[in-house]
Amino acid sequence: MRMGVIMKDGFTRLALVLDRSGSMASIEEATVAGVNRFIEEQKQVPGTATLKLVQFDDVFEEVFDTPIAREKPGRIGKKTEKTICKPVGQEENQSG
Repeated sequence: MRMGVIMKDGFTRLALVLDRSGSMASIEEATVAGVNRFIEEQKQVPGTATLKLVQFDDVFEEVFDTPIAREKPGRIGKKTEKTICKPVGQEENQSG
């Protein structure tokens, strides 16, 4: 726990960082299915959760950062038109 940060009971903050580089292409379908299954499973857990998904290859892109209950499957894998370039370690620094 960071100093000065109070954790809320029943709240979970999830962050997923996915590698979408060419070397991962052979497991893309399994990864997408696994992440979508994980999201659906987390929706069943009591409490409130948020999910931030970032993915990278030669760029680092934030796909979404939303309450998990609102997230729909199928938004991972491909680059979106809005690409955000950040160092890969930045997500870890922002999320603690």
